[in-house]
Amino acid sequence: MPASLQGRIRIVSGPAVGREMMLTKAVTTFGKPGVAVAAITRRDANYHVHHVEGVQRPLLNGTAVGREPVLLRQGDQISLSGTVLQFLSS
Repeated sequence: MPASLQGRIRIVSGPAVGREMMLTKAVTTFGKPGVAVAAITRRDANYHVHHVEGVQRPLLNGTAVGREPVLLRQGDQISLSGTVLQFLSS
């Protein structure tokens, strides 16, 4: 995948604060199975976040993510179960 299409997330709050992870797969999930799970998916040159399971929905910049995937933009923050992730693209 060209570098211009590479996304990553940085944990800005939670148990693993400061950790960064490259988004190398088409689908990256996070959260706790059975409680709250969200996913970041890559489609062409864009990344989207969506709710996978659980009563608690992820928040994107403070707004709950609905049934449809939501486009991620540079610097967006995703909150789920007390952890805050920041989306970065390079």
